[in-house]
Amino acid sequence: MGTIKQGLGLQGGGVLGIWEAYALIAYLESDPVRSGKIEIEFVTGTSAGAVNGALLTYALNKAKAEGLNGPEYAAKVLKDFWDDIIQQNELAYWWDYANPSTRDFANKGPHIPAMPLNVAVVDAFTQASGFHLSLLKRTLGSHIKPAEWRYVKNGPVAFYANAVEEQPDGSLQPKLFTGKEIGINTVLASCALRELGGHYVGHKLHYDGAYHANPNLDPVVDHKIDDLFIIKLHGKPSEFTSTQPRMLKEIDAGIVGVEVQHDILELMEDPDRDYKVHGLCLEPGSGWSRKSRFFSTPNWLRWLAKDGYAQGKEWLELRQNDFGVRDSYVEDNHPNTRGKTFRPADRRIA
Repeated sequence: MGTIKQGLGLQGGGVLGIWEAYALIAYLESDPVRSGKIEIEFVTGTSAGAVNGALLTYALNKAKAEGLNGPEYAAKVLKDFWDDIIQQNELAYWWDYANPSTRDFANKGPHIPAMPLNVAVVDAFTQASGFHLSLLKRTLGSHIKPAEWRYVKNGPVAFYANAVEEQPDGSLQPKLFTGKEIGINTVLASCALRELGGHYVGHKLHYDGAYHANPNLDPVVDHKIDDLFIIKLHGKPSEFTSTQPRMLKEIDAGIVGVEVQHDILELMEDPDRDYKVHGLCLEPGSGWSRKSRFFSTPNWLRWLAKDGYAQGKEWLELRQNDFGVRDSYVEDNHPNTRGKTFRPADRRIA
């Protein structure tokens, strides 16, 4: 077949966004993308997925305009950004030094259950979805200069940043930023937890888009695509332990319901759907908790990066021939399955 037009849906999940970024790098290095057989039509992202989506869109559109190798340049932009995030968290460096992390991240997660509660609260509550917004603004702004946001606003690849907008009565309405609306503040709005104060775009207060959808897949209506490729960062709620502090549970309570598979399964069951659905899913380790996404120690981030790249490569070897041909997204016990949900091999670090 000819060119395969794909839409990308990128979930948010705090620092798990680095896993997503390196899975994307594996995708950008894959034969179908490098050869030009796959053409990315749009990227829609929530929270960390909006950050990755903005970087990806910027790089691909800039590369097209300047005659660069798009996939190669986009992989470099993603890597450089997350390298900066790792380097800039001094508190996280202190924690790695004071209490060295387990090497069995695949099963035990970062060694943060032992972190003193006051340190955990300070770290988690000064970061929105894993990032302090001032750090995120400074770092993202150093990788996409003000004048270069034009590549995110316009170009062959369309970008959507998913947020919710607070109404006068306190209710939240979905807001999908795109086109001329896009800028660094709209990406920050997509990352801002309600409990941490949200983020203003103009005179309107916005919060993390995961309060509505993670990710928002509405762009499939406005684009003619052959494939929808989703990178998911959350297992079912039952797959996480309940060891997190009470206040973190309260933060999670508002978003846990939209991290399950309902939106994707609804798409798959749509009788009018004329595109294929694919999903690369991060499966949480047996000892991970929901607070695993809030902590950004360098050892943990480096492990997530390595694992995201490895699992992306493994998934692509299994599934890339399905692009443009058949659905590869499957869900345990779902009537449309062609087998089991993709589950990575043992990820223990020797």
